[in-house]
Amino acid sequence: MTTASPPTIELEVRLLLEAIYHRYQYDFRDYAMASLKRRLTQAVDRLGCRTVSGLQERVLHDPQAFPAVLQYLTIPVSDMFRDPIYFRSIREHVVPVLRTYPSLKIWVAGCSTGEEVYSLAILLQAAWAVVLTLSGTYGQLLDYVVFGDWIFFGLTVAGLFVYRRRDRGAPATGFRTPGYPFTPALFVFAAGYVVVSAIAANPRNAALGTLLIALGVPVYAYWARRARLARASHG
Repeated sequence: MTTASPPTIELEVRLLLEAIYHRYQYDFRDYAMASLKRRLTQAVDRLGCRTVSGLQERVLHDPQAFPAVLQYLTIPVSDMFRDPIYFRSIREHVVPVLRTYPSLKIWVAGCSTGEEVYSLAILLQAAWAVVLTLSGTYGQLLDYVVFGDWIFFGLTVAGLFVYRRRDRGAPATGFRTPGYPFTPALFVFAAGYVVVSAIAANPRNAALGTLLIALGVPVYAYWARRARLARASHG
C-alpha cells in the first residue's frame, strides 16, 4: 500500500464508505475511524491495491471485490450467545425497559453471519412468551398458531404429489416416501380434519388465525419486491 498522509487516508476511507453505502446499501459510515483505517489497510494489501481509492475502484467495478472487503469490515467470528454476560444483562436490565414500548426496532451492528441477531431474537421471543403466559392470552394465541400450522403441514405434504407428477418418468433419486400415495394422502386428510375441526370448534379463533396468516402476505410482497429491485440495480 502506498503511504499517504492521515487526512488523505481518512478522506479516502469516507469516500469508500459512501460508495459502499450507495452501491450495496451497507452503512459503515459511523464506525470508528481508527478501526476502519486498520481494517481497510489490511484489505488494500490483501487485494493488491496501492491506495484506499484504488480499493474503491475495485469495489465499484468488480462484483467479486465487495464480499472480500466486507469480511474486513465486519466481525468474522460469531456464535450463538457468544457472550453470556452480555445477553444476561440484556435479559435482566434491558428487556424490562423494552416491555414499556408499543413496538421495537433493533439494529445489531457488526453481526457477521447473524448469530448475534438470532440469539437476540430468541431472547426477545422468550421474554414475550413469558408476558403472554402471565397475561393469560398464551392459550388463545396457541390456538391461532396450531390452526395455521396444520394448514401448512397439509400443504407441505400435498406438495409431494405436485413434485411426483412433475418428475414423472425421471430416475428415482433421494428419499422415497413409504406407502406413497396412501401415507401422504392420509396425512393431508388428517391435517384437513384438524383444520375443519378447529373452525367448527371456535370460528372466531380460526378467523383471527387466518387474519394473522394473511398479514404476512403484504410483508412478503414488500420484501420480495425489494429483493427484485436490488437484483435489478446490481445486475
